[in-house]
Amino acid sequence: MNRRIIYIYVIIIDVFTLLFFILSMIYTSKIKNGTSSGNPFELEEESDKMNYFKNNITSNYPDKAYCICGDDTFLDYCNEELLKSGCKNLSIKNEIKNLRKFTQCEEIQNKIINGNFKLKNIFEIKTDSIHSLITTLIALNIAIFIMVILYFPCFEFWVKRKEEEFNDYYKAKQKEKEEQKEEGKKKSIFSDFLDWCDTFCRALSLVSLIYGILFLISIAILIILIIIIIIFSIVCGLYNSDDTSKYLDFLDCTNVNKVGFYKFSSLEDLSSHFIALKIVQSFYMIFVFISGFYTFSERFFKHEKIIFI
Repeated sequence: MNRRIIYIYVIIIDVFTLLFFILSMIYTSKIKNGTSSGNPFELEEESDKMNYFKNNITSNYPDKAYCICGDDTFLDYCNEELLKSGCKNLSIKNEIKNLRKFTQCEEIQNKIINGNFKLKNIFEIKTDSIHSLITTLIALNIAIFIMVILYFPCFEFWVKRKEEEFNDYYKAKQKEKEEQKEEGKKKSIFSDFLDWCDTFCRALSLVSLIYGILFLISIAILIILIIIIIIFSIVCGLYNSDDTSKYLDFLDCTNVNKVGFYKFSSLEDLSSHFIALKIVQSFYMIFVFISGFYTFSERFFKHEKIIFI
């Protein structure tokens, strides 16, 4: 393949790798900062509960005594005026989905008001584990980015320099032979054999060194990439398995006063940051693999031969 085309491909791949690296760093940093203080529910004070709900009521109400008006639910049957406006009484049979959500809201509310539960005892948040793993992920993302971005140009420059050094040595040997012929000197067969062995050993040593370094760097990149995939999967698994989504659903309950939960707003930001990170980190890992594999295959399977002039 034409060297100019190769460099165009490499530049395109590296541009996308750089783009998703930057985006990944942005969102991993936001998650790192958002989890740096540990479990935000540790900041809860007893007086905060006074601001959690619009109405501090218990959940001991009879079944079906609920009036549904759009997104609002009232703890009583709908009166005639509400029914005319489009509201309807809750029926367990045809409103089972709304009942389930409403029941969950009531259960959590009852734990806070009547059971005097703290939020950390209701919602299990794994911010500490997420923080340590996301910090490791940032370090590995940076490490593999440096290796991949500098891998191709630095390796190419080093190989080209070594090839030039070998060719200079080979030219010097050829020039020495020509000068000896002009002077009428003739080397013995044994001496020519030693020169050939020296040239061959130098060439073999150079080729072995090139492919040895190429192989080691490629293996290192692959190992780091696998570790990144494992850590990223664990981080996402931790976030998906904790109660952050349950807590955010609770904030949408009818009787909840969102302003009263301002101390824990970092959990709302964490949700949006994780959604974005899952996308950009996935693309980043894909382009890191493409970049490393392309560089390895181009050099290994379509290698440049040492030029014997």
